[in-house]
Amino acid sequence: MKRMGLAKGGSLDNAVVLDDARVLNEGGLRAPNELVRHKVLDALGDFKLAGFQIEARIRLHRAGHDLHNQLLKQILKDPENYEIVGKVKPAVVRPEAPAAHDEEIEVPGIAAMVRSWAASF
Repeated sequence: MKRMGLAKGGSLDNAVVLDDARVLNEGGLRAPNELVRHKVLDALGDFKLAGFQIEARIRLHRAGHDLHNQLLKQILKDPENYEIVGKVKPAVVRPEAPAAHDEEIEVPGIAAMVRSWAASF
């Protein structure tokens, strides 16, 4: 990956490294399902970039950042594909386009579940 210009800060100290047959990190994985946890957190982070709290059931198979991005683009390109409920405070407020209001609705979601799940690491 480093030869490809990726994983510039990656090492055995901050990444899980695999070869064709095994985990190269001393001590192996921190949890039996660490790789799955990583993929789930990647997906949650990528979907958060939509700028809205998404309430959905999403099933992924062999997904990655690029596929998550393509999925969001496909969903968001047609307003018939989704519904925004209530007032939503923008995820990013640019100085040149401040928020029109300070109200924010509380939408049930997975944030608390993710916090408690991530705490189990």
